[in-house]
Amino acid sequence: MLELVTTSAGVVVCHAAPGRLDAMEFDGTFPMRIAPDELFLVCEPDASAAVQRDASARLDGAGALVLDASDGWAVRTLVGSLAGSAFARLSALPPPGRGWVQGAVLGLPAKVAAPAPDRIDVFVASMFEGFLATKLRERCADLIAAERASTWETGP
Repeated sequence: MLELVTTSAGVVVCHAAPGRLDAMEFDGTFPMRIAPDELFLVCEPDASAAVQRDASARLDGAGALVLDASDGWAVRTLVGSLAGSAFARLSALPPPGRGWVQGAVLGLPAKVAAPAPDRIDVFVASMFEGFLATKLRERCADLIAAERASTWETGP
């Protein structure tokens, strides 16, 4: 079974010296280290302001930049035992296991997270949200059993 979920998520982007980011841990977030000096903290949408405040306080000074970039990202989530099969129809990227990868999904630059078994979250720039949704439905129509909307969850 496969559920296609329109997921509302908070995305806080931190730019700082690598050593400063190495020590960053936040409960309730899924961290994605994009580059040595860039960290994405994915969280529930209602938590993004608090995560941004906490990250800003921890990284205060030293040229750090912390932004709530939630509006800039669209997330579609594949949930269920067929999530991996569906993802294989969308990208040549290897499934991320219990981590994350970045690369092309449906020809779009994307970040792909798997914070729980049988769950794959595809992040694209929000301007591509409609394209992503349409192509997911086209490529996976025979696998999709249900569609729904939800908010980001850090656990299974």
